[in-house]
Amino acid sequence: MNDTLVLLSGFLLFSDCVLCILIFHAGMMKTTKSDTPTKGCALAMALCFIYVFILFCVLILIKKNIYPFLQHHTKSSLLILSVLTFSLLLCLISSLSEKNGYTMSQIDKMDGKTFEKACADILKHHGFSKVEITGRSGDGGVDILACKGNVRYAVQCKRYKNKLGNSSIQEVFSGKAYYHCDKAAVMTNSYFTKPAIQYAGHLDVELWDRDYLKKQLKISN
Repeated sequence: MNDTLVLLSGFLLFSDCVLCILIFHAGMMKTTKSDTPTKGCALAMALCFIYVFILFCVLILIKKNIYPFLQHHTKSSLLILSVLTFSLLLCLISSLSEKNGYTMSQIDKMDGKTFEKACADILKHHGFSKVEITGRSGDGGVDILACKGNVRYAVQCKRYKNKLGNSSIQEVFSGKAYYHCDKAAVMTNSYFTKPAIQYAGHLDVELWDRDYLKKQLKISN
C-alpha cells in the first residue's frame, strides 16, 4: 500500500511540473499575441525543447533524490501535492480560457494586417458569424465581411494614432455596395472627428471607436 502511495506522489509531482510548463506556455503565447506567425512557431518550438529538458531533469530527481523523501513522508507529500495539482489545474483552465483575449496595449502596437486579424477575432467572440478578412488590394475599403443575424456587415479596420476623418467612412460606404452588404462600419483603436461623426450619421455608417473596442475587450476578458 505504501509503495502505491509513493508512486501516486511521484505521478502528482510529475503532473505538477507539466502543469507549470503549460501555464507558462499559455502566458507566453498570450503576451506574444501581436507577433507574426513565424515568431510564434519559433517560440513554440523553443519551448518544446525546454519542456523535454525539464521533464528529463524531473525524472532524474524522482529516481535519485525525491523518491527516498516520498518514502518517509508519503501521506503528507500526497496531500500537499494533491492540493498543489488541483490549484495548478485551475490556473491552467483560467489561462486557456483567456488565450484569445487582447489588450489595448497589444492592439496599439499591431501593424495593419495583425489589427485586422484581431478585429475579426473580436467580432467572432461577440456573436458575428461568417467572419471573413478580405485580405486583398482593391477591396473597396472593406477589410472584414461579417454577419450579425441576417444583417451582413462591411467593416473597415483602422489602427491609427490620430482621429479619423471622412475618408474612411466614404470608403467603407462605397465598399458596402460593392460587397452587397446591409450595413457598413469603421472599427478603430482611435476616435473620429466631429465632422466624421456627423457624416457617418448621414450615411448610416456605424463607428466602432476606441471606447467601443475597450468595452468589447473588457467583456472578452
